[in-house]
Amino acid sequence: MNIATRNEPIYVFRVTPEISLIWTTLGSLLLILAAAGASWYYAIIHEQTVIFSVESSGDGAWRGIIAFLVLLTIICITTIVHELVHGIAFAAFGGSPRYGLKVKYFLPLAYATSPGEFFRRNAFIMIGLAPLVVLDIVCLLLLAIFPQASWLIWVIAFNTGGAIGDIWIAVQLLRCPQSIRGLVQFW
Repeated sequence: MNIATRNEPIYVFRVTPEISLIWTTLGSLLLILAAAGASWYYAIIHEQTVIFSVESSGDGAWRGIIAFLVLLTIICITTIVHELVHGIAFAAFGGSPRYGLKVKYFLPLAYATSPGEFFRRNAFIMIGLAPLVVLDIVCLLLLAIFPQASWLIWVIAFNTGGAIGDIWIAVQLLRCPQSIRGLVQFW
């Protein structure tokens, strides 16, 4: 390998319609499994089950709207914090984080990146998985301490399901030699 080809990519990952469908399917499965696991954890820790429901009564429509808005707020805040944790991890490895939103094949994607920066494989894996590990552990600890914060189950579920792209890329990187360095670019 000469100097001219040293910085040529050996692998370029792109989101295709097929990958978008796989991510949506696997992300939905992860969301369900994470919600079930966090609910089970809550039941074990607090010796009570948690039930999420919107009861019908005279103000049933408003209750449904409020529940939907609360869920939408949880999703948005979880996504923002998830990407901020990526940014903190990028900065910890010497990067300059930038953030964005895109829709690719009907799949909404929020992302953190560090344009023009190269990262070693293991650093990139840590950057990619940091939000999954950090947010889920923090939420599980808070859930154990504050039984009234059962809504954290939704944070865990959405964070875990939403991390499917991070998990996918980490698995791809584990197939590469440790010595490689990667450049992060978003379509």
